[in-house]
Amino acid sequence: MATVPFTISVVDDHGEITVVLGGDVDIATVGEVRRALAEAIEAAHRRVVVDLHRVEYLDSSGIKALVRANIRARVTGKELRVRGADGAVRRILELTGIDHVLDVDESPRPGEAGAATT
Repeated sequence: MATVPFTISVVDDHGEITVVLGGDVDIATVGEVRRALAEAIEAAHRRVVVDLHRVEYLDSSGIKALVRANIRARVTGKELRVRGADGAVRRILELTGIDHVLDVDESPRPGEAGAATT
């Protein structure tokens, strides 16, 4: 099985910053994730969205980066929202209880009632 390369892209939609992560978010890549999230929070007017739909693996260092970014956003009067957590990544967020700490969009899973087709 081929490993998906780690990627970060940032989209600024009139002050709502979306950070799209891809590949593995782990100890090897978390420094880049922390920097991107800190810059996004600084630049955002009100909200930062972290899109995880391309993330294959999320370890404890990635979870810690998300939690710290959430705290930083709140301290600065902004909102951090997690979107696109599916499969193993969603399962990790649920098992650790982080889905109750972070604002995680509840997107229907494939095959569930109300699942969107885009």
